[in-house]
Amino acid sequence: MTAALRVLTPNVRLYGLAVYALTATFTPALAATVAALWTDIVDWRFVFWQTIPLCSLAGVLVWYCLHQDQPRYERFRMLDWRGALLLVIGTGALSTVLYQGDRLDWFNSTLICLLALVSALAIPLFLINEWFHPLPLLKLQMLGRRNFAYGALGLFTFLVISQSGSSVPLRYLQEVQGYRPLQSNLITLEIAASQLLMLPAMALLLDYKRIDSRVVSLVGLGLILASCIGSSFLTVYWNRDQFYLWQLLQAVGQPMVIMPLLMMSTNTVAGPAEGPFAAALINTSRAVAEATSAWFLALIDRWRNALHSDRIIDEVGQDRWRVIQSKGVLPQYPPPLTPDGQPRVPNSLEAFSHAVQQQGNDFIDQRHLPDPRSPDRVLDGGRDDVTGPHPAAAYPVCKAPGDPDGRGHNRTREATRRAEAKRKAGPYPDAQERRSTSTEGWNVEGPASPGRR
Repeated sequence: MTAALRVLTPNVRLYGLAVYALTATFTPALAATVAALWTDIVDWRFVFWQTIPLCSLAGVLVWYCLHQDQPRYERFRMLDWRGALLLVIGTGALSTVLYQGDRLDWFNSTLICLLALVSALAIPLFLINEWFHPLPLLKLQMLGRRNFAYGALGLFTFLVISQSGSSVPLRYLQEVQGYRPLQSNLITLEIAASQLLMLPAMALLLDYKRIDSRVVSLVGLGLILASCIGSSFLTVYWNRDQFYLWQLLQAVGQPMVIMPLLMMSTNTVAGPAEGPFAAALINTSRAVAEATSAWFLALIDRWRNALHSDRIIDEVGQDRWRVIQSKGVLPQYPPPLTPDGQPRVPNSLEAFSHAVQQQGNDFIDQRHLPDPRSPDRVLDGGRDDVTGPHPAAAYPVCKAPGDPDGRGHNRTREATRRAEAKRKAGPYPDAQERRSTSTEGWNVEGPASPGRR
């Protein structure tokens, strides 16, 4: 962005901003696909090694292709060393809190409490220092310009929305449907490829004086909203094919939002000397948006998870005589106990407890839909083999219904190990037994029904 504001003339600056916008729309989507390629086909270490040739090429291009100013070493005396130190400490602590807070149980963790205190002290001191420093890292006075403040805040909000619009479908495909990273990231590759066409087209469109950038932003936000609403109808029966249309709306809407934001914010820059300060503020909002997006998704996941768990456990407790101890309403979903309180099959109560525990601890049910030809294979609409059963998850131990002292968890683990051993031995280990599998019920071993094997 600094190069676009300092080097390019106003009549072509918008096209330079379109190239910069690739870093907000094209690069994140492409990076996820490339990382999936290295992980699935080559070696996960290439996710880190790929930076060596790419950064070397970038360094060569910057050295030979950009105009070099004369060095001004006297500015080292005016450098904002105090601000740089406070920035590193404050943003480092804040980003760690946002990324790792949910994993460490937030303020129940001493580390999170300490880092939150550090960021709460360092960031206000940094902002005060930047306001009064003669050569600040962030020129906060520029936020007093209405269009610039709108562009920075709008870019922050846009990145939070766009991150969630892509990460949630990827999590679903990988964790629920069992897609490999390379298979699931084809939906992000669709977004990346579209940007190569859409961003120059938006620059050309906004170059016309009769085009109102606010209308373009409104249309883009409408497309992103339609994409999010369409994806909200997600069910366990969806696979990758159902996401292509909604991700296409994201791919068209994102450049229609980000290009007007960049144009409106950079039009307030008075001259080339303010270019570095404007770029610093815009890139800071981008960096903070990435960490905030991760925190926001984890927060929603935790809240929705708690609601989901409470509703399931509440229904089990209130409707015990139909769900747990009865003759059963549907023969394919028999309760774990008979009406006289005896286990219907060995370890049936432990299996039911494990099913409730699994459902209560997952935001989305993570069991596969079995293919009719094999219980351990799932095929998507493109006939891709999403191989392998879902790995066993390390869920926290919960008390089984009818086990108030919590001693049943050892029996539950033993039952799970026996079921896993039978699954590895074959889908139908015994002619007199069958495995009852359902996306809504729970798994038990029982007598085979006539005509069902």
